[in-house]
Amino acid sequence: MSFCTLAGVAEAQLAENEVIGRWQKSLHFFLGLNSKGRPIRHEYPAVRAMVIVDTGVRTLTEELTNWSDDPESILRFVRRFGTFNTPKQGGEFRQSLKNWRATQTAFRQLWWHRSPSKAIPTPFFSDPEEGKEFRQRHEEWKRQPGFGGKILSLPGSGSFTALVHEGEWISSTQGQLLYVVEDLVRFLEFEFSLYPAERLRICERPGCTTPYFAAQHLRQIYCSDLCAKWGQRQWKKKWWKEHGESWRAQRRLDKSKGGKNVTRKAR
Repeated sequence: MSFCTLAGVAEAQLAENEVIGRWQKSLHFFLGLNSKGRPIRHEYPAVRAMVIVDTGVRTLTEELTNWSDDPESILRFVRRFGTFNTPKQGGEFRQSLKNWRATQTAFRQLWWHRSPSKAIPTPFFSDPEEGKEFRQRHEEWKRQPGFGGKILSLPGSGSFTALVHEGEWISSTQGQLLYVVEDLVRFLEFEFSLYPAERLRICERPGCTTPYFAAQHLRQIYCSDLCAKWGQRQWKKKWWKEHGESWRAQRRLDKSKGGKNVTRKAR
């Protein structure tokens, strides 16, 4: 079974505390992102009715959780993917910046809850008070007994139940079930619930600007090579602090005996 939603923004611009614009007269089907992080759109969903949840493909949820929440960035998101309300062919839309940020915060919290990572994310917030409240809430959850504030998730894909109502439908296309959901938020809910929970991670590097990521392998704790190099430097600093003096003493002893220089083996 696959799922998608209708999308297609013709124009959008900022107006005080919201993004206003118009939907395209002919909406297309949005089926997620490809391996390069670009939207998969098509006029006929039967062409790509079977979109496999691939751990090598960046998800829209990953884009949303790491997206900057300043007005210009929100405008770019809307122009690229759409708004969080139901599309109407050729109709006008209004996307509240406050509602967009609230939706992003909700998915950031869900990501942390489902992820096996212990790190507390430090994403950018344009409003310092929102960032402070976000971190305080995570710290409170972390101190809770039981699972450290996390929602227990079994390995593999999660489960999700949604009623079919006006704006949503399910059909059989070339032997595959296709569920057309009402809007982008519902799409995000489906996508997030179907993604393997054990691959949802929070980058271990403090201050990482894109802390939410999907692990390519289950031992991965950093989102990028840049953050992984930071982790290697921290490990080396810790090793030298704990073992540096004994290593130097052994090296001096070896030199005094006329032996060959001994170098520390990399782990």
